[in-house]
Amino acid sequence: MTAGVGDGRPEFADYLCARFAVEHQGPRTIVAAGRGSVGVVWRLETGAARYAVKEFLWGLEESDVRREVAFRDLTDGAGVLSPANIPALDGGYLVRLPPEWGGKLVRVYEWLDGTPVRAGQVPELVGDVLGRMHALGAVPVNDADPWYSVGPDEATWAALAAAGTRAGADWAAELVAALPRLLDLGALTAELPTDVPQILHLDLQPPNLLLVRGRLAVLDWDDTNTGSPERELGFVLAHWHVVDGTVDTTGAQRMVEAYRAAGGKAELHGLSSFGMRIATQLNYVLVQAELALDIDADAATRSTARQRIRDALARLPRRAELHALLDLVARR
Repeated sequence: MTAGVGDGRPEFADYLCARFAVEHQGPRTIVAAGRGSVGVVWRLETGAARYAVKEFLWGLEESDVRREVAFRDLTDGAGVLSPANIPALDGGYLVRLPPEWGGKLVRVYEWLDGTPVRAGQVPELVGDVLGRMHALGAVPVNDADPWYSVGPDEATWAALAAAGTRAGADWAAELVAALPRLLDLGALTAELPTDVPQILHLDLQPPNLLLVRGRLAVLDWDDTNTGSPERELGFVLAHWHVVDGTVDTTGAQRMVEAYRAAGGKAELHGLSSFGMRIATQLNYVLVQAELALDIDADAATRSTARQRIRDALARLPRRAELHALLDLVARR
């Protein structure tokens, strides 16, 4: 199902209401609310109640969702605001749509209204949220996913560039030009983290946060997994406090101070501390390029992927920026 197929269709809303623990009073409507990296988001209204419905582009395991739900609930108890997870009536959290609606998996969440935030904004709130999460010391229940620590190797990049060129992709030339930087950045991920791993959110970047009545609400917990607090601190600093190629020194200082005040203990030890920021960006470019080249993907998905490749290549981190952040945090 692509964005628009379910818009306003009462049978789609009825299907969700029959399978999830949502309120049933009042008229039911559903409209497309956005498209993210992992799927399409819908807004379901049932009278006075509103919910976010996420339809996933890829498969998902119920065990992974339960790990995410458990961590989200743990952080809720520590004062971190986020949408509640709405369970399915069968006791799980995932429901598969029928074939005529694409057969994808869907989940339902509480809908939160708020104001989007941009990089560089509300540094104290970002630091407070991250510090509260790290202070929990949530014990891992699985191994870390290499997505967050290791980027594609040289052979993978070469094959991707060749495939894009053969297909006449409009982003292929930009990828070829970026190969030296991609390989240079990838080398920084070779050193693995040495701190004690925890269960972490792993995706605290601007699109996943909302300002709700003066508090910062954390969205999109799909990446919740085992990770390095040091690398997540580096990830958040690089996402929030490098704006248009300029390091936001004052904002980064305020963010780190709030992080420490909330109980965050992670320290940065070198450019490898930004390994998660680098690895996720490189892996994101790879996945979006593969989607753009996938002839079986729907047109909207491929079109979105093409734009995301170019945007991601334009935002690749630079060593000078990372050095500036490292020096700043080392002085705190």
